[in-house]
Amino acid sequence: MKRFFESLLGASGKEVNGVIVLVAIFLLSMTYPTVHRLFSEDIPQANDQDARILDSLVAMLSKPEPATAITIEQFVFDPNTASEESLGRLGFDERTAKQIINYRNKGGVFRIKNDLFKIYSIDSALVQSLMVFIDLPVTVKKKTYPVKRPGKESSVKDNRPVVTSKPQPVEKFDLNLADTAMLQTVNGIGSVLSKRIITFRDKLGGFVYDTQVYEVYNLDSVVAEKLLEVSFLNEQSRVQKININAVSQETLESHPYISRKQARLIVAYRNQHGKFNTGDDLLKVYLVNEPDVHRLLPYLQFD
Repeated sequence: MKRFFESLLGASGKEVNGVIVLVAIFLLSMTYPTVHRLFSEDIPQANDQDARILDSLVAMLSKPEPATAITIEQFVFDPNTASEESLGRLGFDERTAKQIINYRNKGGVFRIKNDLFKIYSIDSALVQSLMVFIDLPVTVKKKTYPVKRPGKESSVKDNRPVVTSKPQPVEKFDLNLADTAMLQTVNGIGSVLSKRIITFRDKLGGFVYDTQVYEVYNLDSVVAEKLLEVSFLNEQSRVQKININAVSQETLESHPYISRKQARLIVAYRNQHGKFNTGDDLLKVYLVNEPDVHRLLPYLQFD
Protein backbone atom coordinates (compact mmCIF):
# COMPACT_ATOMS: atom_id res chain seq x y z
CA MET A 1 0.00 0.00 0.00
CA LYS A 2 2.93 2.30 0.77
CA ARG A 3 4.38 1.78 -2.72
CA PHE A 4 0.94 2.47 -4.21
CA PHE A 5 0.75 5.89 -2.54
CA GLU A 6 4.39 6.64 -3.54
CA SER A 7 3.63 5.96 -7.20
CA LEU A 8 0.23 7.69 -7.07
CA LEU A 9 1.33 10.86 -5.29
CA GLY A 10 4.94 10.93 -6.43
CA ALA A 11 6.00 11.43 -2.83
CA SER A 12 8.90 10.06 -0.92
CA GLY A 13 8.59 7.27 1.65
CA LYS A 14 8.88 9.66 4.62
CA GLU A 15 6.14 11.89 3.26
CA VAL A 16 3.81 8.93 2.76
CA ASN A 17 4.51 7.77 6.33
CA GLY A 18 3.60 11.20 7.65
CA VAL A 19 0.31 11.19 5.73
CA ILE A 20 -0.60 7.74 7.11
CA VAL A 21 0.11 8.87 10.67
CA LEU A 22 -2.04 11.98 10.23
CA VAL A 23 -4.94 9.92 8.84
CA ALA A 24 -4.65 7.47 11.74
CA ILE A 25 -4.69 10.32 14.28
CA PHE A 26 -7.73 11.88 12.57
CA LEU A 27 -9.68 8.61 12.60
CA LEU A 28 -8.79 7.96 16.26
CA SER A 29 -9.93 11.42 17.32
CA MET A 30 -13.26 10.89 15.55
CA THR A 31 -14.02 7.51 17.08
CA TYR A 32 -12.57 8.03 20.58
CA PRO A 33 -15.68 9.63 22.23
CA THR A 34 -17.94 6.79 21.11
CA VAL A 35 -15.51 4.08 22.20
CA HIS A 36 -14.95 5.82 25.52
CA ARG A 37 -18.70 5.97 26.30
CA LEU A 38 -19.15 2.30 25.47
CA PHE A 39 -16.41 1.06 27.79
CA SER A 40 -16.17 3.59 30.57
CA GLU A 41 -19.77 4.35 31.64
CA ASP A 42 -21.01 2.58 34.79
CA ILE A 43 -24.07 0.38 34.62
CA PRO A 44 -26.65 1.68 37.08
CA GLN A 45 -27.41 -0.73 39.88
CA ALA A 46 -30.88 -1.10 41.37
CA ASN A 47 -31.08 -0.61 45.12
CA ASP A 48 -33.04 -2.81 47.51
CA GLN A 49 -36.12 -0.60 47.47
CA ASP A 50 -36.30 -0.63 43.68
CA ALA A 51 -35.87 -4.39 43.72
CA ARG A 52 -38.81 -4.78 46.12
CA ILE A 53 -41.01 -2.58 43.95
CA LEU A 54 -40.04 -4.54 40.84
CA ASP A 55 -40.79 -7.82 42.63
CA SER A 56 -44.18 -6.47 43.64
CA LEU A 57 -44.90 -5.37 40.08
CA VAL A 58 -43.99 -8.80 38.71
CA ALA A 59 -46.21 -10.45 41.31
CA MET A 60 -49.13 -8.16 40.50
CA LEU A 61 -48.75 -8.69 36.76
CA SER A 62 -48.72 -12.45 37.30
CA LYS A 63 -51.91 -12.34 39.38
CA PRO A 64 -54.68 -13.94 37.33
CA GLU A 65 -57.64 -11.66 36.77
CA PRO A 66 -60.90 -13.30 37.84
CA ALA A 67 -63.35 -13.86 35.06
CA THR A 68 -66.22 -12.55 37.18
CA ALA A 69 -66.47 -10.78 40.53
CA ILE A 70 -67.03 -13.01 43.55
CA THR A 71 -70.55 -12.60 44.93
CA ILE A 72 -71.09 -13.33 48.61
CA GLU A 73 -74.49 -14.81 49.36
CA GLN A 74 -76.41 -15.02 52.63
CA PHE A 75 -78.65 -17.98 53.36
CA VAL A 76 -79.48 -20.27 56.27
CA PHE A 77 -76.87 -23.00 56.77
CA ASP A 78 -75.76 -25.59 59.29
CA PRO A 79 -71.95 -25.67 59.64
CA ASN A 80 -72.24 -29.38 60.55
CA THR A 81 -73.57 -30.28 57.10
CA ALA A 82 -72.69 -27.40 54.76
CA SER A 83 -70.51 -28.36 51.79
CA GLU A 84 -67.25 -26.65 50.90
CA GLU A 85 -68.96 -25.05 47.90
CA SER A 86 -71.76 -23.63 50.09
CA LEU A 87 -69.24 -22.25 52.59
CA GLY A 88 -67.43 -20.53 49.74
CA ARG A 89 -70.65 -18.89 48.56
CA LEU A 90 -71.16 -17.55 52.08
CA GLY A 91 -67.79 -15.77 51.93
CA PHE A 92 -65.43 -18.22 53.66
CA ASP A 93 -62.12 -18.55 51.86
CA GLU A 94 -60.97 -21.93 50.60
CA ARG A 95 -58.59 -22.57 53.51
CA THR A 96 -61.22 -21.81 56.16
CA ALA A 97 -63.84 -23.94 54.39
CA LYS A 98 -61.44 -26.89 54.37
CA GLN A 99 -60.65 -26.35 58.07
CA ILE A 100 -64.37 -26.54 58.87
CA ILE A 101 -64.73 -29.78 56.87
CA ASN A 102 -61.61 -31.28 58.52
CA TYR A 103 -62.92 -30.33 61.97
CA ARG A 104 -66.13 -32.25 61.24
CA ASN A 105 -64.28 -35.23 59.78
CA LYS A 106 -62.25 -35.53 62.99
CA GLY A 107 -65.42 -35.79 65.05
CA GLY A 108 -65.91 -32.12 65.89
CA VAL A 109 -69.48 -30.87 66.27
CA PHE A 110 -70.78 -27.31 66.20
CA ARG A 111 -73.44 -27.17 68.94
CA ILE A 112 -73.98 -23.41 69.17
CA LYS A 113 -73.37 -20.46 66.85
CA ASN A 114 -70.22 -19.33 68.63
CA ASP A 115 -68.60 -22.74 68.15
CA LEU A 116 -67.56 -21.53 64.70
CA PHE A 117 -64.93 -19.42 66.43
CA LYS A 118 -63.14 -22.66 67.34
CA ILE A 119 -61.81 -22.68 63.78
CA TYR A 120 -58.36 -21.10 63.86
CA SER A 121 -57.97 -17.79 61.98
CA ILE A 122 -61.65 -17.67 60.98
CA ASP A 123 -62.91 -14.23 59.92
CA SER A 124 -64.79 -13.07 63.02
CA ALA A 125 -66.40 -10.15 61.20
CA LEU A 126 -67.79 -12.52 58.57
CA VAL A 127 -69.14 -14.89 61.23
CA GLN A 128 -70.71 -11.94 63.03
CA SER A 129 -72.51 -10.89 59.84
CA LEU A 130 -73.79 -14.45 59.33
CA MET A 131 -75.02 -15.02 62.90
CA VAL A 132 -78.72 -14.83 62.00
CA PHE A 133 -78.22 -17.36 59.19
CA ILE A 134 -76.44 -20.04 61.28
CA ASP A 135 -78.95 -22.82 61.91
CA LEU A 136 -77.78 -23.46 65.47
CA PRO A 137 -78.96 -22.27 68.89
CA VAL A 138 -77.24 -19.41 70.67
CA THR A 139 -76.80 -21.46 73.85
CA VAL A 140 -77.40 -25.07 74.89
CA LYS A 141 -79.95 -25.55 77.63
CA LYS A 142 -78.74 -27.72 80.46
CA LYS A 143 -80.75 -30.82 81.22
CA THR A 144 -82.75 -30.78 84.42
CA TYR A 145 -83.65 -33.90 86.36
CA PRO A 146 -86.68 -34.23 88.69
CA VAL A 147 -85.89 -34.26 92.38
CA LYS A 148 -87.23 -37.27 94.20
CA ARG A 149 -89.33 -36.27 97.16
CA PRO A 150 -90.69 -38.56 99.83
CA GLY A 151 -94.26 -39.75 99.10
CA LYS A 152 -97.23 -39.79 101.43
CA GLU A 153 -96.22 -43.21 102.68
CA SER A 154 -93.03 -41.81 104.14
CA SER A 155 -93.28 -41.16 107.85
CA VAL A 156 -89.94 -39.39 108.05
CA LYS A 157 -90.17 -35.64 108.17
CA ASP A 158 -87.28 -33.35 107.52
CA ASN A 159 -87.61 -30.43 109.89
CA ARG A 160 -84.30 -28.81 108.85
CA PRO A 161 -84.66 -25.25 107.59
CA VAL A 162 -84.27 -24.77 103.86
CA VAL A 163 -81.48 -22.35 103.07
CA THR A 164 -81.56 -20.69 99.65
CA SER A 165 -78.54 -18.80 98.36
CA LYS A 166 -79.01 -15.91 96.01
CA PRO A 167 -76.48 -15.58 93.20
CA GLN A 168 -74.18 -12.65 93.73
CA PRO A 169 -74.51 -10.05 90.97
CA VAL A 170 -71.38 -9.66 88.86
CA GLU A 171 -70.36 -6.15 87.85
CA LYS A 172 -69.70 -6.15 84.12
CA PHE A 173 -66.62 -4.45 82.67
CA ASP A 174 -65.63 -2.97 79.32
CA LEU A 175 -63.67 -5.54 77.34
CA ASN A 176 -61.51 -2.84 75.75
CA LEU A 177 -60.61 -1.27 79.10
CA ALA A 178 -60.20 -4.37 81.26
CA ASP A 179 -56.81 -5.01 82.86
CA THR A 180 -55.35 -8.37 83.83
CA ALA A 181 -56.89 -8.22 87.31
CA MET A 182 -60.41 -7.82 85.90
CA LEU A 183 -59.92 -10.61 83.40
CA GLN A 184 -58.67 -12.99 86.08
CA THR A 185 -62.00 -12.68 87.94
CA VAL A 186 -63.41 -14.94 85.22
CA ASN A 187 -63.15 -18.60 86.10
CA GLY A 188 -60.62 -20.26 83.78
CA ILE A 189 -58.56 -17.14 83.03
CA GLY A 190 -55.22 -16.94 84.82
CA SER A 191 -52.23 -14.66 84.51
CA VAL A 192 -51.04 -16.17 81.20
CA LEU A 193 -54.40 -16.00 79.42
CA SER A 194 -55.20 -12.53 80.74
CA LYS A 195 -51.91 -11.17 79.35
CA ARG A 196 -52.51 -12.99 76.07
CA ILE A 197 -55.99 -11.43 75.72
CA ILE A 198 -54.66 -7.92 76.35
CA THR A 199 -51.71 -8.44 73.96
CA PHE A 200 -54.05 -9.59 71.19
CA ARG A 201 -56.42 -6.68 71.91
CA ASP A 202 -53.60 -4.13 71.76
CA LYS A 203 -52.24 -5.54 68.49
CA LEU A 204 -55.70 -5.33 66.96
CA GLY A 205 -56.22 -1.79 68.16
CA GLY A 206 -59.20 -2.82 70.28
CA PHE A 207 -62.08 -5.26 69.93
CA VAL A 208 -64.74 -4.27 67.40
CA TYR A 209 -66.87 -7.35 68.02
CA ASP A 210 -66.97 -9.15 71.36
CA THR A 211 -66.72 -12.49 69.51
CA GLN A 212 -63.12 -11.61 68.55
CA VAL A 213 -62.07 -13.04 71.93
CA TYR A 214 -62.53 -16.47 70.35
CA GLU A 215 -59.50 -15.67 68.17
CA VAL A 216 -57.19 -15.45 71.18
CA TYR A 217 -54.73 -18.31 71.02
CA ASN A 218 -55.55 -21.26 73.29
CA LEU A 219 -58.59 -19.58 74.86
CA ASP A 220 -61.21 -22.29 75.34
CA SER A 221 -64.64 -21.47 73.90
CA VAL A 222 -66.33 -22.28 77.23
CA VAL A 223 -64.08 -19.80 79.04
CA ALA A 224 -64.65 -17.26 76.26
CA GLU A 225 -68.41 -17.56 76.81
CA LYS A 226 -67.95 -16.89 80.52
CA LEU A 227 -65.88 -13.83 79.67
CA LEU A 228 -68.56 -12.50 77.32
CA GLU A 229 -71.22 -12.96 80.01
CA VAL A 230 -69.46 -10.51 82.34
CA SER A 231 -68.11 -8.03 79.79
CA PHE A 232 -69.38 -5.62 77.17
CA LEU A 233 -68.12 -3.34 74.42
CA ASN A 234 -68.83 0.36 74.64
CA GLU A 235 -69.90 1.57 71.21
CA GLN A 236 -68.39 4.97 71.96
CA SER A 237 -64.94 3.58 72.71
CA ARG A 238 -62.54 4.44 69.93
CA VAL A 239 -60.65 1.77 68.08
CA GLN A 240 -57.00 2.58 67.38
CA LYS A 241 -56.68 2.88 63.61
CA ILE A 242 -53.65 2.76 61.31
CA ASN A 243 -53.10 5.10 58.37
CA ILE A 244 -52.71 2.71 55.46
CA ASN A 245 -51.08 5.48 53.38
CA ALA A 246 -48.36 6.41 55.86
CA VAL A 247 -47.64 3.45 58.12
CA SER A 248 -44.47 1.39 57.71
CA GLN A 249 -44.24 -2.22 56.60
CA GLU A 250 -43.15 -3.29 60.10
CA THR A 251 -46.25 -1.74 61.68
CA LEU A 252 -48.54 -3.32 59.11
CA GLU A 253 -47.18 -6.84 59.58
CA SER A 254 -47.54 -6.54 63.37
CA HIS A 255 -51.33 -6.41 62.98
CA PRO A 256 -52.95 -9.86 63.51
CA TYR A 257 -54.97 -9.56 60.30
CA ILE A 258 -52.03 -8.72 57.96
CA SER A 259 -49.32 -11.20 57.02
CA ARG A 260 -45.70 -10.25 56.33
CA LYS A 261 -46.09 -10.84 52.57
CA GLN A 262 -49.26 -8.77 52.44
CA ALA A 263 -47.57 -5.90 54.31
CA ARG A 264 -44.61 -5.92 51.90
CA LEU A 265 -46.87 -5.91 48.83
CA ILE A 266 -49.16 -3.19 50.22
CA VAL A 267 -46.21 -0.84 50.80
CA ALA A 268 -44.68 -1.65 47.40
CA TYR A 269 -48.00 -1.04 45.64
CA ARG A 270 -48.48 2.22 47.54
CA ASN A 271 -45.00 3.46 46.57
CA GLN A 272 -45.65 2.68 42.94
CA HIS A 273 -49.29 3.73 42.46
CA GLY A 274 -49.94 6.30 45.18
CA LYS A 275 -52.24 6.32 48.18
CA PHE A 276 -55.26 4.10 48.80
CA ASN A 277 -58.60 5.93 48.89
CA THR A 278 -61.00 3.11 49.80
CA GLY A 279 -60.98 -0.50 50.88
CA ASP A 280 -61.65 -1.53 47.28
CA ASP A 281 -58.24 -0.13 46.31
CA LEU A 282 -56.61 -2.72 48.57
CA LEU A 283 -58.17 -5.48 46.46
CA LYS A 284 -55.78 -4.45 43.65
CA VAL A 285 -52.85 -5.66 45.77
CA TYR A 286 -51.73 -9.21 45.13
CA LEU A 287 -52.58 -11.69 47.95
CA VAL A 288 -55.21 -9.35 49.48
CA ASN A 289 -58.76 -10.69 49.09
CA GLU A 290 -62.25 -9.52 50.01
CA PRO A 291 -62.50 -11.27 53.43
CA ASP A 292 -59.15 -9.73 54.42
CA VAL A 293 -60.36 -6.24 53.59
CA HIS A 294 -63.74 -6.87 55.26
CA ARG A 295 -62.26 -7.55 58.67
CA LEU A 296 -59.50 -4.94 58.30
CA LEU A 297 -61.73 -1.97 57.43
CA PRO A 298 -62.67 -1.05 61.05
CA TYR A 299 -58.94 -0.60 61.77
CA LEU A 300 -57.98 1.46 58.69
CA GLN A 301 -58.01 5.14 57.86
CA PHE A 302 -57.25 6.59 54.41
CA ASP A 303 -56.00 10.12 55.18
